[in-house]
Amino acid sequence: VADKYRVYEFTKGQLSADDGAGAQSWATVPCDVNGTIADIAATCSADRCWPVVLLKSDKPMVVDCSTGQQSPLLQSEGSATKIATRATERLGPQHHLFAANNDAVVEYG
Repeated sequence: VADKYRVYEFTKGQLSADDGAGAQSWATVPCDVNGTIADIAATCSADRCWPVVLLKSDKPMVVDCSTGQQSPLLQSEGSATKIATRATERLGPQHHLFAANNDAVVEYG
């Protein structure tokens, strides 16, 4: 989940002996976002998942929150509005990003 400037994750703490429930809270995810967030998605490896962030701009950028790397969407004309991801671990880690702009969807991978 994200607001305009930060990414959050829902965390669940240790189970309580009394009711079997754990403490629940929202925590800020460390992510070097330098702009306004347009959309978020997640990508995963075999052992963990992390957010990727689409920055709102005429020249869209995607931030990988695990590395802090910012990458432009080179094949995008105008600003992208939505992103989605797909990861495949069967043949090694291959991550694909999909970006939507108006009626067009472009796959990056």
